[in-house]
Amino acid sequence: LYRRYAKKALAAVKESGAKFVIIEGGCGKRVPTVRNNSEKLVKQGAELIRINLDYPTNPSNPAKTVSLEMQVLTALEGIGMAIRRLRALD
Repeated sequence: LYRRYAKKALAAVKESGAKFVIIEGGCGKRVPTVRNNSEKLVKQGAELIRINLDYPTNPSNPAKTVSLEMQVLTALEGIGMAIRRLRALD
């Protein structure tokens, strides 16, 4: 089910010309499923915001990854503030 959803979502995003961005928070290396899926989607054209105090990087594709070495809540609040500022400029 997830793979079909991800494939359809990527196709729809590519068709519209928009960007597919994954925000991944707090996913460590003990259970790598989420990290692996995010990295697969990056290889297919998505961009990744990885929030993790211990392992924020994506060595397989650092150019398509924004690595935030911080608490997830703090990062999401900052992302939310940045979006509100950008919307205010419109």
